[in-house]
Amino acid sequence: MRTLDRYLLREILPPFFLALGVFTFILDIIPILDVASQFLAKGVPLPTVAKLLVWLLPSALGLTLPMAFLTGLLIALGRLSGDREAMAMLACGISPLRLFRPVLIAGLGAGLLTLYVMIWLLPDCNQRFTGIVWRLLTEQTEHDIKPGRFYEGFPGKVLYLQSSSPVDGWSGVFVADTSQPGRPSVAMAERGQLFLNRDRRQVVLSLFEVNQYVPGADPRVYDIGRTASSEPLTFTIPAADVFPGTAHGYPEMSIAELRESIAAEARAGQSGRNQYFYWQQKFSFPVACLVFALLALPIGLHTRKEGRLAGLVVGLGIVCVYYAIMKIAESATKGNLLPPVWARWVPNLVLGPVGVAALWWRARASGVDFAWLGWLSRFAGGRGRGPEHTARSRPAGNTAARATRWTPLRLLDAYVGGKYLRILALAFFGLLALYYIGAVLDLSDKVFKQQATMQSVIRYLWYSTPQFVTFVVPMATLVAVLSTIGGLTRTSELTVMRACGVSLYRASAPLIGFALIWSGLLFGLEEHVLA
Repeated sequence: MRTLDRYLLREILPPFFLALGVFTFILDIIPILDVASQFLAKGVPLPTVAKLLVWLLPSALGLTLPMAFLTGLLIALGRLSGDREAMAMLACGISPLRLFRPVLIAGLGAGLLTLYVMIWLLPDCNQRFTGIVWRLLTEQTEHDIKPGRFYEGFPGKVLYLQSSSPVDGWSGVFVADTSQPGRPSVAMAERGQLFLNRDRRQVVLSLFEVNQYVPGADPRVYDIGRTASSEPLTFTIPAADVFPGTAHGYPEMSIAELRESIAAEARAGQSGRNQYFYWQQKFSFPVACLVFALLALPIGLHTRKEGRLAGLVVGLGIVCVYYAIMKIAESATKGNLLPPVWARWVPNLVLGPVGVAALWWRARASGVDFAWLGWLSRFAGGRGRGPEHTARSRPAGNTAARATRWTPLRLLDAYVGGKYLRILALAFFGLLALYYIGAVLDLSDKVFKQQATMQSVIRYLWYSTPQFVTFVVPMATLVAVLSTIGGLTRTSELTVMRACGVSLYRASAPLIGFALIWSGLLFGLEEHVLA
């Protein structure tokens, strides 16, 4: 491997892992905390909860790996362009097609890793997670259902036993059913037993020789019925209602399980399109890494000084376009305009040729005509004037004397504040888009099952925006301050300010002022809008 290839790969890997950690944290933290709180509320030991949460992490990696690869690649290329290294490479005759080789190697690596997660790691971790949950469910029901005590662990049910035997099962069983609001029913049985159906993921409560009291036409008057000893009264309770994590959704299924589910729906006269979606995305998401590699190289070479955060925002924008095309393809599938087997491949088929054309155009531009490089140099020379230019054009003594005065607004404040606001806007909209993506992905299953419409999802996002803003503003402020100070330090502008007599406290005054403004806005938002 050549030195240039190793250099570019080393530039790509750190932002890739950083973006992977951030995206996985943001998309997975709320579901993981919800599951953890439910387990802890049911008395599950903390080490067991931690082990369960580890098995939940791969559920987000299939989505975040392609996103992190695209974002990391754009951040790395943005850093090269921001430091004019990319311009130097192109000026030395290195074609973008030559730069594409290490990018393609990184894309293949990310695609293979995504393929491993989608096909092998995710189903395996799901099986391990489900196995632990079913063991906990069995142990808890055996431990908590005791004779002489009321048990309320089943939603909408209250259970009481007079006695229990390992051989004969339960005797003297009382069950109050409150699942129908305003119409509670009572069942009193001579015998009963509990069965956990792992295949159907159900808790089955069977009662024998039952006297059942059910409200009739008048809710105040109950009808009495009795079942024969050979005809049990059965209550079926979804295991997911009893214990979180027992539901086995399509994303966690293996390819064989998805094919079996498609065959079962075909026998029932249904299309099985949702299973097709998740089956094909096990392969289309890894291929998306290669498509993102095609798009990132010509786009990343345009990023200038704000390269890192601009790469984050551009990457999230491409991801939003990718998922928007995917949702359009799903709608076309529901309207019988597109076979379900192709729905997940449409974004790759649309964006792939765009990436090839952009890469060809960039290679042709760099190989035939370098005028755009001269324009970029003139652009950098004309606009890259910071405090150094000001210091050269004025006597140092006057600059120092004027800079040390605490006036309301100075050129220094405008310069530092402008850099800060540009970075803040990039970080804010990038992180906000990430929250929107996570919310849409969480609600997509409800849209598939026709439990919600796209209009209701849009209204949900609209009313969730204030909550998202309260999450994003502190993080965006931290990122903007660190990036602004880091940029001033890297370009030695902060050193120039100190040499001219500007203290660090005076240079940071606009950052503190903006922080106070954001604090006031957040207070007003939580006081008057959020509730």
